[in-house]
Amino acid sequence: MLLRLRVHFGEARWLVSLKAGTAYFACVFAVGFVLGPIREFWVIPRFGRVLAILAESVLMLGVSVFLARQILHWFAVPKRFGTRIAIGVIAFALLQIAEVALAFWLRGQDLQQYVVSFWSVPGAITLLVQLAFGAIPAVATSE
Repeated sequence: MLLRLRVHFGEARWLVSLKAGTAYFACVFAVGFVLGPIREFWVIPRFGRVLAILAESVLMLGVSVFLARQILHWFAVPKRFGTRIAIGVIAFALLQIAEVALAFWLRGQDLQQYVVSFWSVPGAITLLVQLAFGAIPAVATSE
């Protein structure tokens, strides 16, 4: 049974976007948080960083599409393009904040090192997947 959270009549569109964007980020990030250690400690040593990132990217894109559709449905998000773009922008911004925090705490990177990491092949793949993650709510269907 799926839970469907109805938006209250008259609720501001920005509030709907904020709620749905935060939920979308939290759900996808939770999956990525579980897959990250598997990638780092099991897949990378066996197959290399690029193949591990590619494999995880395919999985995360599928998860993102699935969860975006569910979130749009659960929050009864209107089919307005602006509202759905806002959801993706909010989720992408929250993802970047979380990624920078994890890079600092887990890898000891500062902001400059984090940004420079996108200039590698695995980093570029990661950035493209993160951008796609942000764009998915705008193009996903809710039913």
